[in-house]
Amino acid sequence: MPTESNGVAMAMGRPTLKWDAGDVEKNKKRCRRKEEIRLNIMIYSRARQSFRASIEYKVLTLELSTGLCSIIKLIDYEKDDYDDDDDDDDDDDDDDDDDNDDVGEDYGYGNTLTLLILQSI
Repeated sequence: MPTESNGVAMAMGRPTLKWDAGDVEKNKKRCRRKEEIRLNIMIYSRARQSFRASIEYKVLTLELSTGLCSIIKLIDYEKDDYDDDDDDDDDDDDDDDDDNDDVGEDYGYGNTLTLLILQSI
């Protein structure tokens, strides 16, 4: 389990958020000017958990650990390039009723989310 040196809270069995502390300071200043900002966040997850199911925990963790703002919406999701870029491959794309089978891999170690946050005061 990764250790958090920048004040990110860690809960048992849940994904955690981690980012560069320098970026947080820079973003705090922007936030005080009441501008919309983007924050890239790394997700570290040990279990195959649904991102959608744990988004409230992650938002709360971000707000508490940075003293910043509310997250308005997910802007972008960048998946690690551990697989080939061939999206036309229908072999393992079954589109079954069970969406969450691959969630742990899709939102696993080292993947980045870009979130829009806004001053809450």
